[in-house]
Amino acid sequence: MRAYLVVVLLLLLAPYAVRPAVADAPLSIDSLSWLAGDWRGTDEDGTLEEHYSPMNGASILGTSRIVSKGVSVHLEWILIEQTSDGVFLTVSLPKKQKTVTFKLMRVNGTSWSFETTDRPKVERLTYTREGADAVAIKLEKEHDGKPFSFVFRMRRQFARTPGK
Repeated sequence: MRAYLVVVLLLLLAPYAVRPAVADAPLSIDSLSWLAGDWRGTDEDGTLEEHYSPMNGASILGTSRIVSKGVSVHLEWILIEQTSDGVFLTVSLPKKQKTVTFKLMRVNGTSWSFETTDRPKVERLTYTREGADAVAIKLEKEHDGKPFSFVFRMRRQFARTPGK
């Protein structure tokens, strides 16, 4: 009788004991289409503005700048593109004549994590959607031999009528 009760109990609890792992979403540029539009965030260093075009031809184009005290202190061109090898985010820094390419490694819920694959130390950019109209972009890397991270927060900007 005791063995019978154990078997019944195990059968009743089995659906709760084994839960399939939640798989990461497929690594596709389609999942980033929500980025299209204008974004802005402000902190003590200035105002960060980004613009992303709607996806077209398996790519999204972006521009980014930080304005501090009326001067553009940082500029970026951003290309996100789907290739046969994956989804890549390339950041070009014209003032520094530098380009960094990140590969989309994980999509999990509302987060998209890109990592460098061609550097001795991995750098990571994670885009986290915070509701319909907000995004946090976290940069993680090593700076002067120490771990460094910074989060840029922005809100979607909606078109305004000139003069209003």
